[in-house]
Amino acid sequence: MTIAMARSAAAKFASIEELLLILADYIDDRGTLWSLCLSSWRFNCVFTSKLAELVVVRIEKDDDEETVQHLIDGLLAGPYLSDLRHLQLIVNNGPTFPEETLERIRKLLEYTPNLKIFTWESADGDIPVSTLVQLSQYCQPLEELHLISGPELNNYGTGFRDVLEKPTFKNVRVLECRSLGTWHALYIMNQCRNLERVKMTHMGYMLALGWVHSGYHAHLRAWISREEASRSSSKKPLKIDMCYSRSMKANYDCEVCDNPSMTSYNKPNNERYQQVWPWASGRAWQFHNGQVRHITYEYPHPEPVEILATPSNEQVF
Repeated sequence: MTIAMARSAAAKFASIEELLLILADYIDDRGTLWSLCLSSWRFNCVFTSKLAELVVVRIEKDDDEETVQHLIDGLLAGPYLSDLRHLQLIVNNGPTFPEETLERIRKLLEYTPNLKIFTWESADGDIPVSTLVQLSQYCQPLEELHLISGPELNNYGTGFRDVLEKPTFKNVRVLECRSLGTWHALYIMNQCRNLERVKMTHMGYMLALGWVHSGYHAHLRAWISREEASRSSSKKPLKIDMCYSRSMKANYDCEVCDNPSMTSYNKPNNERYQQVWPWASGRAWQFHNGQVRHITYEYPHPEPVEILATPSNEQVF
């Protein structure tokens, strides 16, 4: 193909908006998208909506309310909030988050009706219940919910026990909680009606199910029993990965979570793996390393059953 023919083909491709929209779906690098938006008026019209699919809002402790207002108002003034698919909030002005900040977040959520992925990240505390309620009201198509808190606070979440209005997430398929207060995480999980994937990692020591905290065990067991019963005819899959510490240490490492190549299925005859939750219809394997436990649960029970290790007499759940 000559240079002239190549240029002609490229020009023809660039003139067809449908082809450019298909191309946009295969570009994940935001720098490339930004360059394309700046290259021509036509490209700007096509690729800007793709660039606006992810917006990151960062609020730091030293940001005053005027700064926060300017940030949110700038987003509200743009024409692409209806195209927003992933909103990531990094909010580090807690743990008592200012009401003005939460109100501006509420206003932002009100203008993102097509949101598919929501991420809350804060070194200062769990996501406020009021924000979750608003998220469920304004962003009903939401499919993924990612909640990350500071590890030093992950033992003190109180959940929704004293809250009159609770969120209900009908379309959330993926829930990820990291260092979230245990009750907070369990209650949020209970409000998601169509989960397929749950990751509850680096949870606090109170998830260890000794007699002192048997309420956690009862709550988790009741939830899994309910989910298995509702999925018994459809066999809709559910996978849970969860790790916790059996010590008071808030910040810890988990070999499974921190090593993507390590799973609960490829370590035959490893004494640190054992089958747990005999009451569940699905399969649950626990990997233990000192005080840290990692459990992987799958429903329906995968076949054939792999015998990885002989369960010990150690108390597990």
